[in-house]
Amino acid sequence: MNTSLILMDWILTNGLRLTLIVVLGCVSIYIIRKMAQKAIQAAIAAHRGTTSESDAKRVTTLTRVVMRTVMIAIVAAVGMIALSEIGINIGPLIAGAGIIGLAVSFGAQTLVKDCLAGLFILLENQYSVGDRIRLNDLSGEVTDITLRRTVFRDDAGSLHSIPNGEIDRALNFSRTNAHIHVDISVAYDADVERIIATMNRVGAELAGEADFKKVLKKPFVFLRIESFGETAMTLRACGESVSTARAAMAGAYRLRLLNALKQEGVKIR
Repeated sequence: MNTSLILMDWILTNGLRLTLIVVLGCVSIYIIRKMAQKAIQAAIAAHRGTTSESDAKRVTTLTRVVMRTVMIAIVAAVGMIALSEIGINIGPLIAGAGIIGLAVSFGAQTLVKDCLAGLFILLENQYSVGDRIRLNDLSGEVTDITLRRTVFRDDAGSLHSIPNGEIDRALNFSRTNAHIHVDISVAYDADVERIIATMNRVGAELAGEADFKKVLKKPFVFLRIESFGETAMTLRACGESVSTARAAMAGAYRLRLLNALKQEGVKIR
């Protein structure tokens, strides 16, 4: 009976406080997430003066990093308070954590380097989640960024995780449009003017298709005679698209141009 009364008394006092602490922690995370996202979005919009898809990616990336840091801090604080409510003396734990942190700091130069590099990547907006990038000699689409590492998926589907401190060169293909060159080789006795007209017509038709209007920024047009070979000359067409659709647009144009030239009886060498 005494045990039951003691347990009931603990539930009504410490138990309620413990529950309230956990609930407040969860509510704090939710509120901070909403506030952080709006604050970051407002700050970026005020800095740029406009909002765009790249700004939305940056908001998502920065919000993720901020919330991970906040969650670690809140979970640690809630955990300490919860242990105190259970009756565990957290004084030695805090002192031990300080000693461990000091010991780890001496061997964590690489971690500090990675985090500092990650901080500058975010502050300078070098790339964001969803961007098409090349880090060192690897290319892919960014799937996640933390202060310590960048994660991206290459064209083969492999997932790469690179510590930010090891990134020597970063190329972002998503911030500017890509110029696309498509070459075809035809015989010297071919009707060049007719082929050029076909190249321009196919480019205009491709630009008018609903599936490509958003990604094809400038239609393919004849650019120049690129070179002369032993048995054929090379004609070059040029177009412009968003960088992530460069290969797809080049392939789509080649296919349509091939079919159009076949219908006109032009042989491609």
